[in-house]
Amino acid sequence: EYYRKFYQDLASRGGQDLIMDNSAFEMYKRNDPMYPTEKLVDLALDVGASYVVMSDYPTEPSSKTIKAAETMMYGLKSLGLGTFYCPQSEPGDIEDLMAGYAWGFTHPCVDYVAVSILNVPLAFGVESGNNLQRFMARWRWMNMLEERELLHYDKKIHFLGMVDGPREIDLVKKYHDVIDTWDSSAAV
Repeated sequence: EYYRKFYQDLASRGGQDLIMDNSAFEMYKRNDPMYPTEKLVDLALDVGASYVVMSDYPTEPSSKTIKAAETMMYGLKSLGLGTFYCPQSEPGDIEDLMAGYAWGFTHPCVDYVAVSILNVPLAFGVESGNNLQRFMARWRWMNMLEERELLHYDKKIHFLGMVDGPREIDLVKKYHDVIDTWDSSAAV
């Protein structure tokens, strides 16, 4: 109850957007099923969230996350909630993840697109067992998005989490003007 009240009070003051996360990273790490977006809607409305992270499916083809987004986005919009999309792909499938990003950056109903500490390292095959490559993965991914001219769309970009420490902020300095928000439990 204290947690809920904290965010209700924060939202009531205005001036910031609250994002209702779907805990996909935590669910994936625990090997639990993904938390469905529809269950987040009541919580988002209760705490005054501005955006809801739509269901995403790590290690699944991008089409599954796209289908979930297509199912949820109009309902979220009708409730006055913004849409937050986190593309996914099967491990090692960089081109499928890129297709998921292209869909999100070009779809008019997607407000936020996430670059996560899970989806990019999974696509590069470095999510575990190679901390240095995992640390470099999102920087390389942003380069790839820029090379394919996907960063020029009028979309908000959120960096989901920070696994290997706050030095990543310096690493992606070139992209600070396109990264709108970044969450982390790492001290900065």
